[in-house]
Amino acid sequence: MVGRRESNPLLFLDGVYVGGVNRSATHFRWVKAPTRDELTQLAHTMARRIGHCLEQQQLLERDIENSYLAVDC
Repeated sequence: MVGRRESNPLLFLDGVYVGGVNRSATHFRWVKAPTRDELTQLAHTMARRIGHCLEQQQLLERDIENSYLAVDC
């Protein structure tokens, strides 16, 4: 369509849902923003886990000389 903008949804995490065990009510708890180091660590953890999953499905072959994410980003 002409003039139609593609939607690029973003995920903003500003809290967690807690509770819900044994039919108890869940509620949202705000948490402070993560630090740059925490976000970097999370990104590396996710890349490692996704890479491992893709390796298990033989959709990705690990390059021994390179990691999934460059450390000097």
